[in-house]
Amino acid sequence: MRVGDAMDLSAELCAVMSNRLAEIPELAGMVERFLQAFDVPGPTIFQINLALEELIANTINYGYRDDGDYAIRVTIAMAGREISIRIEDDAAPFDPFARAPVDTAAAIDDRGIGGLGIHLVKEMIDRVDYRRVGDRNHVTLRHSYAPAAADDRVGERED
Repeated sequence: MRVGDAMDLSAELCAVMSNRLAEIPELAGMVERFLQAFDVPGPTIFQINLALEELIANTINYGYRDDGDYAIRVTIAMAGREISIRIEDDAAPFDPFARAPVDTAAAIDDRGIGGLGIHLVKEMIDRVDYRRVGDRNHVTLRHSYAPAAADDRVGERED
């Protein structure tokens, strides 16, 4: 995984990962450290990483027609108290947000297969968007947050 200016406390994290599920935990760690530097609450960091895992895993599992090596670019930018995330890939065109809403009130046996992960992303994240630009998918997520209280910070302990 290649990272640009990940830990210099700039307002942007840019990571380029391959289309391998094994790289998702490394990305999650970088995202966590980056967001902690901006006092993003632990529950919000968890939501961001869960959304990234769902979207990137779907791209890796279903978006590529072969086992070749492809690059997925993840950019996270901070603007005030808003987190903006862009995921770019060259997988097959797919708008993850175009699917009809999942009927969570229906019995499990009455629901169609799939869609719960994307439903969860749409519920957790304030704004989601998809665009196909040239031969690339562009998924954008935007989420606002309040600064972390001392007991909400991930990975910090009181002694």
